[in-house]
Amino acid sequence: MNLRSRSARLVLIVVAISITIMIPVGYFGFILARSYLYGLPRSCEALPDIVTVQVVVTNHQDLIDQIENTSSSVSVMINERCDGKGELIIYFNVVDTMNAILTLISAYTFFGVPYRLINI
Repeated sequence: MNLRSRSARLVLIVVAISITIMIPVGYFGFILARSYLYGLPRSCEALPDIVTVQVVVTNHQDLIDQIENTSSSVSVMINERCDGKGELIIYFNVVDTMNAILTLISAYTFFGVPYRLINI
């Protein structure tokens, strides 16, 4: 074997090992970043009952309107993910809009109701 084919083989092995390592690292990095930025779904036990969610939304409709007015693509919806339990889902389009929404809410929950931000 000449030096050129050994070098080519060594480069291919290094590339294959790098890809094998970087794919899982990238995937779990993405999951970690997504959970930090947008929040992960909470367990059913951690969610308030749907009536509580509806009351909070009704009582704070003015803030919901402000959130929805940050961009034409923003919408806030009640999500009954578990039987009788709910959360808020806030759809947005760009990171600047997400930052404006987070500034308006300025808490980890919307008056005690968990929310998730979803980029559409």
